[in-house]
Amino acid sequence: MIRKIIPAVFSLLLPVMFSNSTAAAAPGGEMRAAVKVTSDASQAEDAHSWVSDPIRETSGTGFVIEGKRILTCAHVLGGRDHIIVMRDGDVRRYRASVRYVSPDADLAIVVPDDAAFFSGMQPLRFGDMPRRHDQVQVVGFRAGSTKPLPLPGVVTSVTVRPSTRFGVPLLSAQIDAALPAGFSGAPALFGDQVVGVAVLETRDAAGTGILLPADIVRQFLEDIADLRVDGNPLPRMFTAALVDPELRRSRRLDPGGEVGVLVTAVEPDYATLSGLRAGDVIVAINDVPVHADGSVRSGGERVFYTHLFAIKQAGDPVTVTVLRRGGTKQLRYPAQSGALESIVRR
Repeated sequence: MIRKIIPAVFSLLLPVMFSNSTAAAAPGGEMRAAVKVTSDASQAEDAHSWVSDPIRETSGTGFVIEGKRILTCAHVLGGRDHIIVMRDGDVRRYRASVRYVSPDADLAIVVPDDAAFFSGMQPLRFGDMPRRHDQVQVVGFRAGSTKPLPLPGVVTSVTVRPSTRFGVPLLSAQIDAALPAGFSGAPALFGDQVVGVAVLETRDAAGTGILLPADIVRQFLEDIADLRVDGNPLPRMFTAALVDPELRRSRRLDPGGEVGVLVTAVEPDYATLSGLRAGDVIVAINDVPVHADGSVRSGGERVFYTHLFAIKQAGDPVTVTVLRRGGTKQLRYPAQSGALESIVRR
């Protein structure tokens, strides 16, 4: 997103929405901020376009954020037909409209058609990125239930992996709690602040759930400040780890060194934009050292370097420091959004 003017109201809301501190849990407020989200959708059969499949309902969880909005997962909305939101303790079904969808992050914003939906509800605030060993509580609605359920879990890993629906490599946190159907979009709380959003219900990994950390949610909310979605910037290149002493020696690097990854290929348009070339050794991104295994330090964790691109906005300046032909070069260029690929071959 090449930003021009961020609406004044958003600039006032953002400091309130994201806080660097983690406060003690508030009694019951987080439970009331969680809402049930359902979507009815039908698909016409290709051969008989006048015949539709029976209406199928998908359900998930969302939660209230500043600006009288509900944040949830994009895949919860299905075909985006007939979106319904429900409050805890209220049998009424409120129609809602989809405002923004991020295919990259699998996040969406919906707004109830009736503003009375938010009466007496307080928005949740965001905290920092979760760390390993943090004890979190995920508050969601099981499929078929109209009451929110808190599920405790411990963060076991924080790593970059393909997003659950669209394959874009984004940071995620794994917890040791099985998330049942209906928990997609649920807030993960550390104290009384949201540190992640549940994006993957337990299917193929027994006893685990996947969270999208607050850093990625923050990028999405800043992205839509200009009333459009540009997605997460990612580098269009392939890199190789430089942990092997012989490989480092062949690139005229210190065999015992711990910094630098080798660029093995760059997509032509991205090469023109960035100035990166095959054979470059990336040693820093935005002045953050890149370790030989491709990891960088962020939020107290070592994560894959693409995270430093993914939390930028399209058009934001990026500085990549490389070693080339015995010298050091700093390449400065605007971050570029899109479903891009960057792989470290090990």
